[in-house]
Amino acid sequence: MALDEATAEMLRAARASGAPPLAEQTPQEAREAAAARSAAVAPGPAMDAVREVAAPRSDGGEVPVRLLVPRPSPRGVLVYVHGGGWVVGRSEEFDALGRELAERTGCAVAMVQYRKAPEEPFPAALEDAWAATRWVGERLGEIAFGGAPLLVAGDSAGGNLAAVVARRARDEGGPQVAAQVLIYPVTDAGMDTTSYRAPENQLMIDRAAMAWCFRHYVPDESARAHPDVSPLRAADLAGLPPAIVVLAEHDVLLDDGLAYAERLREAGVPVVERVFEGQMHGFVGMSGLLPGHADAVDHLLRRSTSTSGEPRGPLRTERWLVGERRAASAVDQIGRQGVVCRVRSQRAVQFGAGGSVRISVRGAVLPLFPGAVECCRVRERFWLRAARRGRCGEFAQRAGHRLARCRAGPVLNTVDGGCLVPLASGRRIPPQQDSTSRTRPSELDQQGSTCRTR
Repeated sequence: MALDEATAEMLRAARASGAPPLAEQTPQEAREAAAARSAAVAPGPAMDAVREVAAPRSDGGEVPVRLLVPRPSPRGVLVYVHGGGWVVGRSEEFDALGRELAERTGCAVAMVQYRKAPEEPFPAALEDAWAATRWVGERLGEIAFGGAPLLVAGDSAGGNLAAVVARRARDEGGPQVAAQVLIYPVTDAGMDTTSYRAPENQLMIDRAAMAWCFRHYVPDESARAHPDVSPLRAADLAGLPPAIVVLAEHDVLLDDGLAYAERLREAGVPVVERVFEGQMHGFVGMSGLLPGHADAVDHLLRRSTSTSGEPRGPLRTERWLVGERRAASAVDQIGRQGVVCRVRSQRAVQFGAGGSVRISVRGAVLPLFPGAVECCRVRERFWLRAARRGRCGEFAQRAGHRLARCRAGPVLNTVDGGCLVPLASGRRIPPQQDSTSRTRPSELDQQGSTCRTR
C-alpha cells in the first residue's frame, strides 16, 4: 500500500526545506532538528500530577524520570523509553504521547531520559533504562498500588531498550514485567533485510540513517551482534512477558520487527502484532500530524497488555485480579491474606497457600480455597486445578460447578490426579450432577465449566 497522503505531504515538505538527511548531520544538528519537529506535535492532556524524579544508577549517577500521573489511583505503571537512534531525543519531546497513554489507560507513565551516544555509547542507554525500570518496580506501591502491573514500552531505539529490559528482568528475577510494548523496535544490527533494501522504505529513516545510529551507539562493529544490541540474536526468549508489537509498512525496521515477533511466538510468548499500512517509521509519536497516530494509540489501548485478542485488557479491568488483570482491591486483598502469586503465562497466576481470594471472570465469581488450587492457561481459557488429590469434587461443588469426564474437548490431564475447571463462559452451572456424569465435547465448549479427573 502507498504512503497515506498526510505522510507523503510531510515528506514533500521535508524535502522542500532543504534539510540534509540524518546520515549527513552531526549529532547536535540532528538533536536540534528533532526538537523542532516535536514542537509541531499537538500537546497532550492535563495530568493529575507531573513529577520530576531521579532513579539511581549502579555507578552512583542518576537517571532523570518524568512521572505522568493521570489520576490519584493509577491502574498500573508504564515505563516508556523514547526513540531517537540512541543519539537524539529527550523525554520532553515525547511528553504528548506519554500524556495520551497515561490519560487513556489510567496508568502512570514514567518517561526515561537516558544518556545519549556518541558522548555515552553502549551500554549507557541500556543501563539507564534498566535502572529506571528497577526503580519504578520497587515503588509501585507509591506510584500506583502494591502489586500494580508494570509494563515496559518504547519506540524505535527505545523499543530496542524495552525489549532488552524485559529480558533482563526475566534473567535477574525481577521486577516482574506484565507486558512489553514494542513500537517499530530495532531488533538487529545486520541491516540486510528486504525492508532495509527496499527503495520505498528509504524515507526519513533509511538504511544510511540506521548505519549512522549504530556507528554512534556501538562504534565497535563486533559488539553489535550482542543480544543487548540485537535482541533478535538472544539464544532464549522463553518466559518473556506478553508482547504487543506495532510496526510500520514503510520502514526499514519492518522485517526485523516481524522476525522478533515470530521468535517470541516460537518461544511460547503471547504476541499481538500489527503492521500499519501506509505508515512510515515514527508515525506513532506524531500526534496531530499524522492520522495513523490515532489509529495506533487506539490499537494499543484495545490490546493494552492482553495478547489474547480480546478487546478488554488488564489496563481496562478495574476490580478483579485474574492472571495479569490486576486492580487495587484484589491485590490489596491478596496482600492482607498473605497469598503469594506470580504470573506464569499470558493470563495465568499461580496462587500459594495462606488465604483465599475471590476472582471474577466475565461475571462469574468463584472462591479459591487455601492451598486448594492453582491457575493455569489451556487453549485460551481460564482453568483452575486442584492442587491436592481428592479435592476435585469438593472444590468444584463449592465453586458452583459440576464435574464431568470426557475424552476430548478443552480438557487437560494433570500429572498429580487433580482436576481442571475452566472459567471462560461466565456462567454458573448448578452442581447437582455428580462427578461420574458425562458430557459431550460440544457441550463442554458451550458450558466452559467441566473438568477431567484421572
